[in-house]
Amino acid sequence: MIIKGKLNPVDLSKILKTFSENKETGSLVVINSDNKIKKSFYFQEGSLCWVSSSQKISLDRIILGFKKISEEKIKKVIEIQNKTNKSLEEILMQQKILSQSEFVEILKRQLLEEIYDVYTWEEGFYEFNREFLSDEFLKKIEKLQFFVDIDDLISKGNLWNKKAKKWKSSIFAEKSLIFTVVEKIKSQIGLFFDREKKIILLIDGKNKKDEIVEKSGLSEPEVSVILYALALRGIIFLKKDINEYIFFV
Repeated sequence: MIIKGKLNPVDLSKILKTFSENKETGSLVVINSDNKIKKSFYFQEGSLCWVSSSQKISLDRIILGFKKISEEKIKKVIEIQNKTNKSLEEILMQQKILSQSEFVEILKRQLLEEIYDVYTWEEGFYEFNREFLSDEFLKKIEKLQFFVDIDDLISKGNLWNKKAKKWKSSIFAEKSLIFTVVEKIKSQIGLFFDREKKIILLIDGKNKKDEIVEKSGLSEPEVSVILYALALRGIIFLKKDINEYIFFV
């Protein structure tokens, strides 16, 4: 049985809550109307157990939030990804760089990051396929056994949506904003695309947005898009919001 509909943050919360309470098994596919990003969330008896995405997962925020991973392990993961272009999941599963508990924690964080990202979408579509997951798939995830509190996820997702709207309104409209970079980021600059690196290196807690635009050589709309994307990923924050900023995972 297939259930389809339009998607917004309110609908997403209702869907997650309903699937959890009804102990649904199957795949929830969501598609962003703007940039056609497609994500699939898998449920096993009402529990979120896996995620896949058409958008390549960035390691940055996941690594930042997981202090148990040593610098040596982080560098090894980055080196392998740069050389092979493999996904985070493939590297961690094949190379056995992390312990089982570290691996499970990373995958849980990855799943939550994907859900929180959907909460920032303006609109989209969803399709739920109520079906039994294959034996092969269940075998793949049987050792993971992580638990996601759906009520907590929904609460934080709704809060994230409000903050995303606030940041988007400020970043695209104001020229005198001052940003701060998360302390650990500049030592992990190799994780970012070239244009992101350029912007991050210009953020020093003093440069205003219009100064960043001037020094970067990029247009104001381009810089705004990059700043907003970095803010959503927890890489930078508005200096005035330093006491409000929340890392969810």
